[in-house]
Amino acid sequence: MSRYVISLGGSLLSPREGLLEYLEKFRDLLLNELEEERQFFIVTGGGELARKYMDFSRRAGASQYHLDLIGIEATRMNALLLSSYFGEFSNGEPFRTVEEAALYGELYPVVVGGG
Repeated sequence: MSRYVISLGGSLLSPREGLLEYLEKFRDLLLNELEEERQFFIVTGGGELARKYMDFSRRAGASQYHLDLIGIEATRMNALLLSSYFGEFSNGEPFRTVEEAALYGELYPVVVGGG
């Protein structure tokens, strides 16, 4: 089985016109590739969600630690959105560690996470 890692920028997952169609096309593309014995590990970015929340928190005087946590959680929110589009073909809860990714990789052809 061939394995591929995809870094999907959070800007591609930001709420906007056409997002649903984009996600459906992305899902369909990868699901078609599964027939060729391919497996995908997808790591999402935080995008606009991360930038906006970090900006709000920065203005409120949040520490760098908290800003980092906000950015990380935004990547996971985007990963959860993406994972939901793959249904039974993907892990329902995005991975948080490399070890979790490896475990999910034993169970699912599409493994999604953020962080």
